[in-house]
Amino acid sequence: MAKLWWLFGFSCLLLIAPVAAAEPAVAVRAQLNRTKITVGDLVEYELQVTTPNGFKSELPAMPTKMFGEWEVRECAPLTETSVADGLRQGWRCQLTNWDVGIHAFPTQLVKITNPDGTTGRANTQPVSVEVASVLDENPEDIKPLKPQLIMNEQANYLLIIGLSLLAILVAGFAAWAITYFRKHRPVPVPAQAPQPVRDPFAVAMAELERIGSLRLIDQGRIVEHYALIADVLRTFITDRFSVPALERTTNEVRLALSHPGMQQRRDMLLRLLAESDGVKFARQLPNPIEAHAMIDNARQAILATR
Repeated sequence: MAKLWWLFGFSCLLLIAPVAAAEPAVAVRAQLNRTKITVGDLVEYELQVTTPNGFKSELPAMPTKMFGEWEVRECAPLTETSVADGLRQGWRCQLTNWDVGIHAFPTQLVKITNPDGTTGRANTQPVSVEVASVLDENPEDIKPLKPQLIMNEQANYLLIIGLSLLAILVAGFAAWAITYFRKHRPVPVPAQAPQPVRDPFAVAMAELERIGSLRLIDQGRIVEHYALIADVLRTFITDRFSVPALERTTNEVRLALSHPGMQQRRDMLLRLLAESDGVKFARQLPNPIEAHAMIDNARQAILATR
C-alpha cells in the first residue's frame, strides 16, 4: 500500500513539472566557394552569423590587408537578411595566396549577447584551401633539340686571319690601356676604420627584453605588444638574411626565404609574423597567457636560425 502511494505521488510531480523550452540556436559558419586554386587565383571567404530574435551578435572586424596567410583583395559586408525567427549577417572577402600548399583560414570569434544580458562566444569551423602551382608537373609538349647544323662550304681563311689579327690588336690595346691607367691613377685615400659589425642576435634579444619590461599586456595594449614583436622579427630577418622584411608583407618575406636550406629555420619566424598580422589587422586578440608567451616564442625562433 505504501508503495502505491509513493508511485501516485511521483506521477503527480511529473504532471506538474514544467516542460523546458528548447534554446534557440546561434549559427556561425565560414563558407568557401572553392577548395583548390592555383597560385594567384581568387577564393571567396564568407562569414555568416544567424541569430534568433532577441539575441545580438558582434562580428569580428573585416580584414584589410592580410587575413592570416592570405592577401586581401576586397571585402564587403553582407546585406542583413531576415530569416525564420531571426537575422542573418556577416561579410565576404576575396583573397589570394602565392605560396603552394594547404593554407588554413583564421578562426573567427563572434560575441553573442543573450536576451537576459549574459554573453558568450561562438566560433567558425576550421576551413582551408589547397594552393597548387601553375606549372605542369608532367609536360608533354617539350620538343627535342635540333641536331647541330653541318657546314658544307670551305672555311674562309682570309676572314679567319683578319679576325685573329684584330683580336691581337685589341688585346695589345687593352694591355697598353691597363699599364697607362695604373701609372696615372690617383693615390688612394686611406680607408676609414671599419664600423663594428652589428650582431642581429644580440640586438633582437635586447629589444625583446625591453618590450617585456613595458608590461603592455597588463595595460590592455595587446595589439601594440604584438606589433613591436613583429618589428623585432622583421628587423632580425633583415640583418640576418639580408632580406628587407620591414618593407614587405609576410607572404613576400616567405618567398624571399624560399631557399631549401632556409625553409626549416624560417617556419617559426613566419608563423609568428602571421600570428602578429592576425592580431594587428584582423584584431584576433589572444588571451593574456598566449600574449605573454609570444616573447619567449620569438626568442626561440631567433635562436633556431643559428
